[in-house]
Amino acid sequence: MRMVLIVFLGAVYQCFAYDQQPTPISGQLLDVDSGAPLVGVTISVVGSGLQTKSDAEGKFTFRISLATDAEILFEKTGYAQYRHIWQLENSSDLGVIYLHPSLRNESTTTLSLSQEDLLEGDDQDVAVGFLQAEREVFYRRAAFDFGQAFFRVRGYDAAWGNVHINGIRMNSMFNGRPQWSHWGGLNDVVRNQTGVLTLDRDQHGFGNLLGSTYIDTAPSGLRPGLRLTTSVANRSYTNRLMATYTHPVSAKGFAYTLSASRRWASQGYMPGTFYDAYGVYLGTEFSWNPKHKLLFTGFWASQKRGRSSALTQEVYDLLGNRYNPYWGNLNGETTNSRQREIQEPFAIFQYRFTGDVFKVSASAMYQTGIQKNARVGYFNAPNPDPTYYRYLPSFYINSPIGANFENADLARQAFLSDPQWQWAALFEAHQNQTEAHYVWYDDVVATNRFSGALQFNYTPKPQWQIDGGIQFNGAKSENYAQIRDLLGAEYHNDIDPFSETANDMDGPLKKYKGDRFSYDFDTKSTQWEAFLQSHYQWKKWEGFISGKVWGNTYKKIGNFRNGRYPDTSLGTGETIGFSGYGLKSGLRYQFNGRHRLGVNVLHEERPPFQKNTYINPRENQQLIPNISPMTIQAWEAQYWMRLPQWNGRFTVYNTHFQNLTEVGYFFTDAGVGSDFVQQVTTEMDTRHLGGEIGVTYKASSAVDLSMVASVGKFTYANNSELTINFDTAGSDEDFINPEGVLNLGTASLKGLRLPQGPQTALSVGCHYRDPKYWWLGVTANYLGKSYIALSRLAHTQSFTLDPETGQPFTGVTQNDYERALRQSALPEMYFLNLTGGKSWRLGGNYLSLFVSVNNLFDGIFRTGGYEQNRNGNYGQWYQDNLSGQPSFGPKYWFGYGRTYFVNLAYSLSLKKNPKTE
Repeated sequence: MRMVLIVFLGAVYQCFAYDQQPTPISGQLLDVDSGAPLVGVTISVVGSGLQTKSDAEGKFTFRISLATDAEILFEKTGYAQYRHIWQLENSSDLGVIYLHPSLRNESTTTLSLSQEDLLEGDDQDVAVGFLQAEREVFYRRAAFDFGQAFFRVRGYDAAWGNVHINGIRMNSMFNGRPQWSHWGGLNDVVRNQTGVLTLDRDQHGFGNLLGSTYIDTAPSGLRPGLRLTTSVANRSYTNRLMATYTHPVSAKGFAYTLSASRRWASQGYMPGTFYDAYGVYLGTEFSWNPKHKLLFTGFWASQKRGRSSALTQEVYDLLGNRYNPYWGNLNGETTNSRQREIQEPFAIFQYRFTGDVFKVSASAMYQTGIQKNARVGYFNAPNPDPTYYRYLPSFYINSPIGANFENADLARQAFLSDPQWQWAALFEAHQNQTEAHYVWYDDVVATNRFSGALQFNYTPKPQWQIDGGIQFNGAKSENYAQIRDLLGAEYHNDIDPFSETANDMDGPLKKYKGDRFSYDFDTKSTQWEAFLQSHYQWKKWEGFISGKVWGNTYKKIGNFRNGRYPDTSLGTGETIGFSGYGLKSGLRYQFNGRHRLGVNVLHEERPPFQKNTYINPRENQQLIPNISPMTIQAWEAQYWMRLPQWNGRFTVYNTHFQNLTEVGYFFTDAGVGSDFVQQVTTEMDTRHLGGEIGVTYKASSAVDLSMVASVGKFTYANNSELTINFDTAGSDEDFINPEGVLNLGTASLKGLRLPQGPQTALSVGCHYRDPKYWWLGVTANYLGKSYIALSRLAHTQSFTLDPETGQPFTGVTQNDYERALRQSALPEMYFLNLTGGKSWRLGGNYLSLFVSVNNLFDGIFRTGGYEQNRNGNYGQWYQDNLSGQPSFGPKYWFGYGRTYFVNLAYSLSLKKNPKTE
């Protein structure tokens, strides 16, 4: 692959070793109502990387180096998209172009939806928010239709898409994913988005596999005036209020934006899932001349919400897909035992210089805040989870001493009579006791982060552009458990209940409300990356070459010395560093303004994510042995067509991830023994290959038809190595072995499917726009070949071992093992979605209504899940599955049934002008 890339880069260089005379194109952009110049309109030539923006007077000038007709696209948030076909024989001065407020275009309304509006789960890793920035029909459909079924473009995690705000990359240093809740609810001020698709040229950075989204919050790029929004829904929240005011650029070059939002629900779609979120934003801009600009951006968003649970088939059969065991009645109020809170405000300063041939921006960000995840821990007491396997009928049916159907029926009746979280029982357990057996606590991550970025674009010739930049991130995180409530008790003895060892040997044994307990450690991480890129156009050809270098460091500092690892839990651990490089290149050929071909290739190294670097950071300093960067090799080939009635893109792709590392935590009864273990998977390779189609047909001036399809095959590409780690403290424990680590050898995963969402998707749609400013859309969607996460432990040799003898099970054939481990797809999904809207112009103001109904026929479908690791040997698996109702069967996530979202927005312009078209 590396040699192919080198040859390809050489071919690109040879194609652009010649010069040509470009044609200058110029014009001016004005608002059709006020006649005011439009600043910051993005002007791009379709099919090329050529792009510019209008200045303070609405004027633009760029040079085009094509030997054929060109399609020029004008885009600005709040305005209808405008396309102009420029022909070789035409004048290069386009004159005055008026842009219209987006009365007929629902894009500004749908952009008022957030990631949480589109995908209502906890800890989602689907890049829905990223996809919103794209205007192509395939990506719009992937976001607004496929997203509700956990569809991932090309099977990629959200970590493979970058999100930038005013020059700063917002992706987490812990897991690589952008945290959209950092600006949740403040949708008006993040409307001005541009996107770079997949492996295409990115003039602001090296890019990522999914591409990049760039959010520009400059007040001059937002529509001036006051916008008031109210929404009602039955999804994660039920009500929303939002107000945004933007003051236009004054004569002295000053502008500002203020925004505030409130979202709430006493209960969302899932019972017990309350929602409480606020957001405040301030953005200022000062430009002392057209070339220099200073920006300040401040976001403060707070979100608290209740969570829901994945369900086994047994629990689903008893109570359905909307059952949520996490909530119960506490002091007369519905209270969720699993809650999540995020509050991480940030501020960005940015300087921009825009010259004739040179542009540069410098940005700095400081972020501080906290994330909390609440749960109830139990210590030498029964498990309080209503769905604990011992409380369900299957426990008695699958008993190793024989099925007891009478007790199974009693368990069924007891569960159905009161299936919710028993808060009262937890308080009763502490009557006449001072020591807590149940503790409601938070897993807390408190982070301080500083980021800086410098980026430039240099255009020595109209057809040649050089891009470059460097960015830095540094973060310190405090990680600890904190007692939020002792549920009627006075204190908690901070002892590990399994090994009976202290968690904080140097601190007090008794812990009280508000105290840190169980674990306490800090992490420090740094990250830097520099890139350089050259882009060239020559007649019908266009290409780019891009390279980057990077470095990362991680360090852990333990604040508790615990009894399991007294020598390696306290103090500063080893600083581990990684470095690497990346290369990317692309070549396009444009036959004419209507047909073009393109191919992009990538070879890069990436550091392992921080979450997959330490084996058990809550307990000790141990790093994964011999951990090293992952390697990614990818290519894609694309064909675009743009005809009078037909528009479309056809893509094939292949991506190979190598040397991946992952860490998991669970209890297992394996053939080598039973324990709480940390499972470390190393040397893991995966492959993602497939094709994408997005086609639209303009049946009339009012009717658009569309078809989108994605067919992929996302698989494990090799048999990876698997190791389990466990503590050996406690005199009464039966250890797997005294070393605390066991290499289980290879896990036979090659060829098995990855749990990366539906691998086949199809959607057909019809969209009608009426001349009287109302519109209606309908899409029919199919998704299939979705798989749950495998138990990798069950695919090692240990699954075949009898724990009593340590030898393979007698009388069990290879076919028996294969039947037990056979991978099956989840049931296929079908659903119909409706969207509609209406806009009114009231003088110089605008009123817009947007309505969406997802899953119109209220279908029930599974969006994902995972195999439990408890049955770690064939004998136990067989006993558990003999009745057809396993106690430790897979757990499934279910999609929402019929949901709705209604949005009403009123925009008041600062200026009113009777000017008409």
